Amino acid sequence: MFGPAAEKIPVAYESEYDSVLRESFATELGNVETKGKDPEAAWNDAVSAAKKAGERVGVS
Repeated sequence: MFGPAAEKIPVAYESEYDSVLRESFATELGNVETKGKDPEAAWNDAVSAAKKAGERVGVS
């Protein structure tokens, strides 16, 4: 039943580093939701933290 619909889903590549980079965004989203952090500041902090995390694991 779902076969034809599933065939139309585009394939998304997931890097081995996705979880390392995603953690920064999850943390900051939590800060917005539970601590009332300004969303724009949280976004900027998440991007900065993700860049640093990426550099640690060799992603540029």
